[in-house]
Amino acid sequence: MITATSASNPEVKGSCRIIVRENRVQTNITDWQTISGEWYADGDYYLGKSNDNAFFYSGSKNTYTEYVYEADVMLKSGIVNLIFGSGSTNAYEGCYSVQLSGSRVRLFDFRNDHTFEQKNSLPASDNDMYHVVITVLKNEQNQNVIKIEVNDTEYINYTVTDESRTYDQGYFALGVYNTEVKFYRIYTSKSGKEAAADQEKADQVIAKIKAIGKVVFDAKSKALIDEARQAYDDLSVSQKDLVTNIDDLTAAENQYDKLKQEDEEKPKKVSLSKVTIAGISTQYYTGKALRPAVKMTYGGKSLKLNQDYTVSYSNNTKIGTAKVTITGKGTYTGSIVKSFSIKVKKNAAYTIGNLKYKITNTNLSGKGTVTVTGVKSKSIKKITVPETVNIGGKKFKVTVIGKAAFKNLKEVTKAVIGKNVKTIEKEAFKGCKKLGSININSSKLTKVKKDAIKGIKAKATISCPKKQKAKYKKLFTATTGFKKTMKIK
Repeated sequence: MITATSASNPEVKGSCRIIVRENRVQTNITDWQTISGEWYADGDYYLGKSNDNAFFYSGSKNTYTEYVYEADVMLKSGIVNLIFGSGSTNAYEGCYSVQLSGSRVRLFDFRNDHTFEQKNSLPASDNDMYHVVITVLKNEQNQNVIKIEVNDTEYINYTVTDESRTYDQGYFALGVYNTEVKFYRIYTSKSGKEAAADQEKADQVIAKIKAIGKVVFDAKSKALIDEARQAYDDLSVSQKDLVTNIDDLTAAENQYDKLKQEDEEKPKKVSLSKVTIAGISTQYYTGKALRPAVKMTYGGKSLKLNQDYTVSYSNNTKIGTAKVTITGKGTYTGSIVKSFSIKVKKNAAYTIGNLKYKITNTNLSGKGTVTVTGVKSKSIKKITVPETVNIGGKKFKVTVIGKAAFKNLKEVTKAVIGKNVKTIEKEAFKGCKKLGSININSSKLTKVKKDAIKGIKAKATISCPKKQKAKYKKLFTATTGFKKTMKIK
């Protein structure tokens, strides 16, 4: 106790008490900092007390992924927390905590007060001392497996499967709630297994750096350097500290960059076999020669047509496989032949002869089909719907006469329908006033739709295969425009 007296007025006095405490706490965790509550070292323990949640945090984050965190705790009442894996010094943002309170041993996360597992079987200690050991390991799925022992008895062995609550390499902390707690012998250590694994990984990188050998400007040397650098970059901070020849890797990288620069300054020829070629994609038949653009790149640079290379095309008009011959020019040498397909799209329209067609089946092996959709010239006098039509060198069956395909063709007097036609759509021949003869060669006709022949010549004759006559009479009804004055023979 120190008492101070006023020099001018001896009656004025003041006293204060100064307490000197020595910090002999056994711990390998440094730079502890008070976040909330009252914390101080007193001899061989840290004391924490508060009427609310209070926290005492380590000064830096743990760098281990497999470790042991242990402490001796003197707890008489209230709640004590041993916190680990905390991403910040705010426990409520997410962390693991082992909580002791009465008979309860609880593994939980301060974020949203989430309980992982809880046991209510902790016996009271005669001297209020609890030795808590927390072991964090990784399983084959890289999930945290947390084992909690109190006074040499295991209470919890929990695997964290929730990725949103997977915390690695965070801060350690002590916590109390509505109590006064003493913490002794606070330690963390890397597991022997992980330490051995670290050295093994570092040794592998050391070997990769040694394997680089003499640096030359070629793909093999670059691959060895890149492999070693990637392996080193994949190490943790503590593992990197174990790599004793990292300077050799840096020197190799610098040497390769120097050789690369020297090589780039030299004029050189490049074979097209080393150039990336793109842009040659499937084309669709138009009746004209197709020339898809070729994109050439080398070393990140785009080559220019007619400056760095030329292209020529063959078999590039009809349906099938076309070829592109690319020939190097200037710096680039050699030639490469690429191919691309020429196909047809469904519903694509083409004019062949005097008829217009629409693709309905794109099969190119004889099963493709088309619909007749119209005519090129409306002054024709005879319509001939063929059995098949050749489009781009491939045969397509003509199976449908489309809606209004020949509507109002005033000069047509005769129509011949091919063997593959199955359907005559609505108004196909409507308004063909002079049409007096329809010769149906198809035995496959199954549908003749509304007004298909409405308005053709009143005494028109419809010829068809004899075996289909009875069937076709049922198809050509008044709804189709058929009149009693017309004949089906």
